[in-house]
Formats: sequence, structure tokens, C-alpha cells
Amino acid sequence: GDRRGFVHRVVRGIGTLVTFLAVILGTLALVIAIASHLSPAGEYTVFGHPVMSVLSGSMSPSIKTGDLVFDSPLSHSQAQHLGVGQIISFHSGGRVFTHRIHAVEGVGGAVAYQTKGDRNNAPDQALVLPSQIVGLYHSKVPFGGYILAALHKPVALVLLLASPLLWLLSGWLYAHIQRFVNPNPFG
Repeated sequence: GDRRGFVHRVVRGIGTLVTFLAVILGTLALVIAIASHLSPAGEYTVFGHPVMSVLSGSMSPSIKTGDLVFDSPLSHSQAQHLGVGQIISFHSGGRVFTHRIHAVEGVGGAVAYQTKGDRNNAPDQALVLPSQIVGLYHSKVPFGGYILAALHKPVALVLLLASPLLWLLSGWLYAHIQRFVNPNPFG
């Protein structure tokens, strides 16, 4: 009796915790999905931080293909005072790259950065100007780029928006199935 009541309360508490975490994760996924649909392709911002999916292994093993990179935004002034070894994300040739600063150079009285992927044999051809910099590397979420790519698909957005309705509908269906499986002999 008493032990069974305790176990029942613990199981119910765990169920409540799991439901709470699912709602938090679902809400976060919905916010990210909507934000990614409203952003230009490949340029997402989450809570003020530029976010990029890593598409190549040029920064392995530090940053791997499929990782989600969070950068700290930089002012134009901050972008002019970076040093060797720092990792930046920058625009080049219509794409965004995340590479390490290999050298700092002066070009016509202005600063420019020579970058290099950790796994690449040679530095990148073009120098990076402060105006091309998206942000300074802050952190990563392993495999998060794959999740962001999935959330960016229209079907994921529709399912996330429909999930609260589906959750309510599942409760209604469960109650009706229970009545069918266990009919009340006294009703």
C-alpha cells in the first residue's frame, strides 16, 4: 500500500518532468525554426548570437562537420582588433566560413586577416577584412547543424506548430480507446 503509493508518486513526478522538458525543447525548437525561416539563408541569429551550421571538416577536430557554431557578435571596432589563434566566421564568395586567424596583416593602413582551417594544408587565398566578419567563435553544439537543417524544413515548422493540437487530440483519443477497451459494466 504505502510503498506502491510512493512509487506511483515518483513515476508521476518523472512523467511531469519529462513533459516539462519536452515542452521546453519543443518551444525552443519552434523559436529556432521560425527564426531560421525569417533569416536570410545560412545567416541565423539566436538570442543575439550569429549561428552557423558547419558544412565541411576544414576545422576538424576542433569543429566538425554538422556542428552548430555560436559566435559572439562584434562591432566594427572590435573586428579590427583580433589576434592570431582566434576563430572567426566571415563572408567570402557568397558563403560563410568559420576559420582560425593565421596571421594579421596591414593592407593600405587597414587591418586584414589571413585565415586557415585547422585541417587545411595552406591558408585561405583571400584576406578577410573586418567588414566581412560575422562573429567571433563562442561555442558549438555537436551535430546541432543537422538539427537546424531539419528545423528549417517547412514540414518541421508545420509539425511543431501542430504539436500542441496533436498532443490534446492524443489525450482525447486515449480516453476514447480506454472506454472501448475497458467498458464500464455498470454504465
